[in-house]
Amino acid sequence: MAGVLVCNSVFGTSSINGLPDDVLLEIFYAAQRAAAADGSELQLAFTIACVCSRWRTLAVAYGQLWSRVCVYVPKPGPDLSEVVHIVLSRLGTVPLALRLVTDRYICYTAEDRMATMAGIKAVASPVSRLISRASSIRIVELPIQDPTSYTWKIPFEESIMSLLKVDTPHLRRLKVVGSTVSKRYGKSNTTDPRLLPFAPLLDTVVLNGPDWRKFAHCCIRSLDLSFQGSLPDFALLNAGCPELGELKLHLCRRTTVSDNRDMGIATVVAPVMFQNLTVLDVEPGYILGCIPCRTIPLIRSLKIHTQPWYWFSGTPMIRLRLPSMPTLCDLELTMANNETIPFLARLSSVTRLRISNSPVLAHFLGIWSALDTIPVPPLESLVVDGHLSRWEAVDPEDIGRNLVALLETRANYIQDTSSGHAIRALGHLRLEGLDLDDQIIARLSDLVEVIDVQA
Repeated sequence: MAGVLVCNSVFGTSSINGLPDDVLLEIFYAAQRAAAADGSELQLAFTIACVCSRWRTLAVAYGQLWSRVCVYVPKPGPDLSEVVHIVLSRLGTVPLALRLVTDRYICYTAEDRMATMAGIKAVASPVSRLISRASSIRIVELPIQDPTSYTWKIPFEESIMSLLKVDTPHLRRLKVVGSTVSKRYGKSNTTDPRLLPFAPLLDTVVLNGPDWRKFAHCCIRSLDLSFQGSLPDFALLNAGCPELGELKLHLCRRTTVSDNRDMGIATVVAPVMFQNLTVLDVEPGYILGCIPCRTIPLIRSLKIHTQPWYWFSGTPMIRLRLPSMPTLCDLELTMANNETIPFLARLSSVTRLRISNSPVLAHFLGIWSALDTIPVPPLESLVVDGHLSRWEAVDPEDIGRNLVALLETRANYIQDTSSGHAIRALGHLRLEGLDLDDQIIARLSDLVEVIDVQA
């Protein structure tokens, strides 16, 4: 798009030259968003500024055009210091989104490792200037081509993460993707106190990689932590992130039994943890039972992924101690199975439940409906997603029949004794990816106030 604009403008054959300035700036902004796909936003800005005097005047004064910078470390290209000076002088007060990309943290030889560390050291000064000005930072480690090869990893003190030891007064969001630090140097499992020493506006942190298990910052309100092996340090998260409102904890690979030997329940259990937490997302489900506290007082939304390969012998989720969640109202169960049913009985305040992507959905609903009393609070809304069940050779009619039985049992359980007739089992039922016949749909319609069927 930028090439077409430049070509037509140079030869004067495009009516774009007659557009007012504000419209032209909108076109520049649209071109910048298109260039974000390959990280060439800054190259586009310099290209636009070189077309003609009018475009240059507009581009230099338009801070938004210089607000997205992608630097490849340790090979950022020539004259990085001069480029940084130009960007910061033209940025004005517009927030800066910085992306740092490297494909050489994992080096195949000692010489590669030394060259990488030297390259990072060479760009430390200009990159630190960008970091101190950025409101959003994303650090991405590109995957290596052959992960089975013997490799050298970069120590923390010489890695790109060491550049985050500068003050970042504008930083609001940090995302790190990749295995950025070597365990052999002893820094991967600890929070370095010099990391982000001054970041008063930092609100959201996403850490995705096997070496991230401990991170805390007093201003964080949203933390997305993907890890591998041992559990995160819950005590550190609780004490170091007092304002934490949203927490996502995902084990980022399949774990064997031997891997889970470190995942036992803490011997010291706190009465209350995460006092401001309202949203929690865990995968696998047993992580919830490993949080060492009796109560999470303000949580309102909980998502549990119970992938089958994460259930290891002797420690299913229902056998673990679970913290109470008195204010929980939204619950989503992904890959729900029969082990989950007793867990539902402990959630007395849930009003909205979603069950999705379960290969044993029909059996799950059948066991659920066969219980003497329904161990579920008075739901207002139930969503059943049967998409995955279609790939597991499960008859959707079995799901439909078991769902009817469940709702009939539920309707009888909450029977209106004063009027002598059964009331509706649910206020709202939503079915997704279930091809049910009209007879079952009609029966379900009699049991709920509103039914919504999606293909």
